[in-house]
Amino acid sequence: MGGDFFPSGVILTPVSKSAHSITLPANAQIAGIRFYAGVGFDIFQRHYQRPMLLDGDNEHGELQKIHARLRKLDNNTARISALYRFLCSENNIFSIQATKTKTHLHRSLEPVPHQNSMASFSLSQRQIERTFQKRLDMTPKHYQRIMRVRKTLDSLKAKPESDLVSLALDHGFSDQAHMNREFREIAGISPKRFGKLIKQRITLNTTPTN
Repeated sequence: MGGDFFPSGVILTPVSKSAHSITLPANAQIAGIRFYAGVGFDIFQRHYQRPMLLDGDNEHGELQKIHARLRKLDNNTARISALYRFLCSENNIFSIQATKTKTHLHRSLEPVPHQNSMASFSLSQRQIERTFQKRLDMTPKHYQRIMRVRKTLDSLKAKPESDLVSLALDHGFSDQAHMNREFREIAGISPKRFGKLIKQRITLNTTPTN
């Protein structure tokens, strides 16, 4: 994972600012929980710069328990059911944090006096930058770059034959060269190469078989 080898276990991965490779051995099985941006920081109270294997003494022992449970099950349906029940449990770290977030959102939606509205909800550019850096470990500008590349990838998945010059302009890149640079830095692949891979996959998926 990103050049590091890990044995079987619970692995916490960092916020990804660019794509990285994950290689699994034959017959490997993997189950993952993906957080919305910033939620992982609420749960773990820190950012991880590299993937980290949890040890048995880690404070998040419930993750170790669900990992042990999943390993004992012999089919994917049972594993999905077990993971779902774990995530819906009232006592695990995810549900506890979700409750805190829900409470916070309800409070922030409560009516406020008109004269205090702007003071309550307006944030300066510097405050936004600090919030992004704290919760996502990146600047708003870098997050915007990632989201632009992701949206362009989605467009290519839907229409792999898209004209790349038009695609670049439609998604806010200054030109095709700019889009190519952003793709290589963030996605680790050129738009042209990605489009070819999608076309190959579509061809394979639509080829009749006996």
